[in-house]
Amino acid sequence: MKKITLVLLLIVLMPLAYAIDNLGIFKLSEEIQLLQVCASCTFNNISLVQSPNSTIILSDAIMQKQGINYNYTLAGTTNTGIYDVCGVGDLDGTNTVWCYTFEVTKDGTAKNTNTGLYIVLVIFTVLFILSGAILFLMKREDKE
Repeated sequence: MKKITLVLLLIVLMPLAYAIDNLGIFKLSEEIQLLQVCASCTFNNISLVQSPNSTIILSDAIMQKQGINYNYTLAGTTNTGIYDVCGVGDLDGTNTVWCYTFEVTKDGTAKNTNTGLYIVLVIFTVLFILSGAILFLMKREDKE
């Protein structure tokens, strides 16, 4: 029974483990400020920016430093979808890779495409709670 409960718990929590850092949602064709923060870095460089159709639209770009903030202004985008940004900085003197995503939509607003995911998560949560309650009641009846 403990294994079943553990499996159900993992199913419910699994989507939370795959959260990705996201810079935000931006409007098509507008400039985007690519950011990175590092207090102990002397540099941060962008290795690549990959568009939703897997085209690399930027590579080997030096970010401008202002205090602990690093910035690169990406010219207007031409495709909607999720972009990947990866780079490297010398965190505490060690080259450290970082990555994040950002999304581009026609009007710069979020779409409600995750409604199905939320419904599935709610159903799993309810089933998890109900199965726990049923197991509790079954054990209670066995003792009586």
